[in-house]
Amino acid sequence: MNNILICCGFHRSATSVTANYLYDAGLDLGENLMKGNISNAKGHFEDWGAVNLHNDLLLKAGTDWQFHDQLKLTEDTESIWQYVQQRNKKSEQWGIKDPRACLFLNDWDKVLGKRGRYLFIVRHWSSCIESLLHRHSRNMAHNMSKIYINDTELKFWSNPELAAKMWLSYNKRILEFTRKNRDKVLLVTQRSLFEGASILDFLSNNFNFKLMSNIESPFDMKLLRDRANKSIYDSLSYSLRTQLEKIHSELLALCDFRSPDENPVYIRSNDIADKVLEPLHIAITNLTNDTPSTTENSQEISSFNWLKSISLEDDTDKLIAQLDSVSKESLYDIDPKKLQKTISEKHSLKGNVLLALAKLLMRLEHYKAAINCFQITITVGTYYPYIDMMISMCYQKLYLTKEAHFFIDKAIKSNPNNPIFYTRKAQLYLEEKNNSQAESFFEKGYKMGSKDPACILPFCEYLLKNSQQEKAEELLISLVNETDNSMAQNLLTGLKLSINIEQGKQYYLENTKAKLQGKDKTYWLAQACSCISNSASETDFINRIYQHWSDIDKIHS
Repeated sequence: MNNILICCGFHRSATSVTANYLYDAGLDLGENLMKGNISNAKGHFEDWGAVNLHNDLLLKAGTDWQFHDQLKLTEDTESIWQYVQQRNKKSEQWGIKDPRACLFLNDWDKVLGKRGRYLFIVRHWSSCIESLLHRHSRNMAHNMSKIYINDTELKFWSNPELAAKMWLSYNKRILEFTRKNRDKVLLVTQRSLFEGASILDFLSNNFNFKLMSNIESPFDMKLLRDRANKSIYDSLSYSLRTQLEKIHSELLALCDFRSPDENPVYIRSNDIADKVLEPLHIAITNLTNDTPSTTENSQEISSFNWLKSISLEDDTDKLIAQLDSVSKESLYDIDPKKLQKTISEKHSLKGNVLLALAKLLMRLEHYKAAINCFQITITVGTYYPYIDMMISMCYQKLYLTKEAHFFIDKAIKSNPNNPIFYTRKAQLYLEEKNNSQAESFFEKGYKMGSKDPACILPFCEYLLKNSQQEKAEELLISLVNETDNSMAQNLLTGLKLSINIEQGKQYYLENTKAKLQGKDKTYWLAQACSCISNSASETDFINRIYQHWSDIDKIHS
């Protein structure tokens, strides 16, 4: 019988370093682990299969990893069962690490039954929130991406209670599950892990995992940042703080390992200098004056309103633009049959409209409906070889590999000069664990599309997973120099971090400094602040952004 461990805790609770420890001790955490980045240099140790599984479950419910009990999560054990069956075939003892698993503990337990064991990590809410705000403000400061009012990262300041409510949602589920299943759970605090909690011995002795215990611990006290800005505490209501402290206290009472001192540590940041605020306030005023006073763009899109709007659209080009641009998240609850019927009423013979609809259905993960729509598109006389590639991708998602191969082969036969077809064929072989064929097709796709990121990046990911770092680095450097592709830059940063963490960080910081040169930081920050309505949150955001920029300015290239 398989022995399975679910390792999780709220985001920024040392789940990654804990999973690193388990991985080094011999626990199989998956074949496709998330690589390291600047916020987690050694890697996240999350299997992409598990991450995508949880993301899909959240999307179907109409939410994402920022879930905070704003809606009800429905039970869905089928996709978990399929994932477990795949993992069981490969290992007798295995595990996953993903904070999102906290939200689906009962579903996991229904599937795993007696085989399942759980390792939960608890960290004080203030430190988790501090770490989240640090990570996401750094991402925003370093990338200066276009500002959207519903931007995932900006939400932590436009909705200042979000992170605290998320912590409650995740940890309430840990608490409830632990109370019901005490014999299956190992509950520890983050601080106890850094102080040497013997979790490997516990898992071996109590849960029968076969783990090596004589390995070097990755928990380094120098890496523990366990202080929180006092502004986090001050920004929350007394009622919310009381709820947070109650859950934290009840979790501590159940812990198998905890530190003698689990009290939070608060610090205060320096006030923002007037020389910074004055030009920023001018920019915000100018931006406000230049923005039309209208409610047209302020209403949130809903699937019902969107469906109504496209039913009234007669202009083919405008309709295609709407189908191409609508976000997957805004249509999470749409009925694919109703969507198809709405389009067919006026456009049943317009191939390009049906093609746009098929691509939207594919984005919404209604793969059977998408295949049907692609085939109708071809029937009415609109055909491009890449349609066969997309049909193949749909079949691949449905685990129908025979059909997936048939249609990608058909695409290649129709246009043997399109390099992305060979890359897609390689990815299909890769999913079947046929590495020799996969590498052959990756090579062919790369040689034909040597400057196409869609061909180079999947090939580089394959090379990195198969210990061909030098070749991957050569291709990535060439792509970055020629295209300044951000995904290539991220892969290259991750590669350099895996080789030497300090040199990798230096490389990242130098590139970030070069990327930010010449950009209008004040105007960008004014745009971000225009989405924040709380004064304390705005101050916190400005402080953090300027601190990140200041740190970058100190870097010597």
